[in-house]
Amino acid sequence: MSNSWAWLILCLPSIGCAQSIVVPTSQRVVHAGDKPAWAEQVLMTDGVVEAQNCKGELFGFDRIGDLLRNGTNGAALARAAQQFGQEDDITMLTLASVPAEMLHA
Repeated sequence: MSNSWAWLILCLPSIGCAQSIVVPTSQRVVHAGDKPAWAEQVLMTDGVVEAQNCKGELFGFDRIGDLLRNGTNGAALARAAQQFGQEDDITMLTLASVPAEMLHA
């Protein structure tokens, strides 16, 4: 049973600023028994990482990683960044891969 995760950091132009862009792709195989029962990918804009408290500390990748490892979902992660000191816009998107047998239950 695995519960691994990895960062995939992409620096792309803002949506609508370019007529066409090439976006790198990534692939992950989800095996039966992976925890959780489906794999999730959390996509976020830099506003989450760059949220800054009154001491000038960034919310940062380490804090995001800790929260995600502890089961925090995208909505809760966005709220945590907002409460920390969000100034920039925040966009979160969570994608879940559900095993076929769960679709027909």
